[in-house]
Amino acid sequence: MPKVESFHDVLQLTPTLSKLGISTTETLSKVNNFEANEISYDLGDIKFDDEKDKAKVQLSLWHLSDRSPVIVEFDIDVELRDSPKKGSKELEEYPTALTVGVYKLYMAPQGKDIIDNTSPKTKTDFAYHRGF
Repeated sequence: MPKVESFHDVLQLTPTLSKLGISTTETLSKVNNFEANEISYDLGDIKFDDEKDKAKVQLSLWHLSDRSPVIVEFDIDVELRDSPKKGSKELEEYPTALTVGVYKLYMAPQGKDIIDNTSPKTKTDFAYHRGF
């Protein structure tokens, strides 16, 4: 994991965030002293209608050093095929079929009995609201 202590470090990982206008010397701080450890497992690819459109999927387990996992994420990673158009206000552009496919995949289990809607869904939710 790269060392990330300032917004400059963040920009090294995600340069498009420079559009936010945040000073590169801005320091970062932990929320409620929360720092997660991550273990990720590659599950493979999901192909959508267009054979070129696929998403890599992972299962990520976030845990504190002294506890079992506090967050389990099903990660969907798609690659950008085309660069954003010059002058576009969007940070990224994805093919519509891929966006629709990933949305349907994400929404399928929402509201089903397999999901505990009272538990934190993200590291952000855990760190800010429910974990401490």
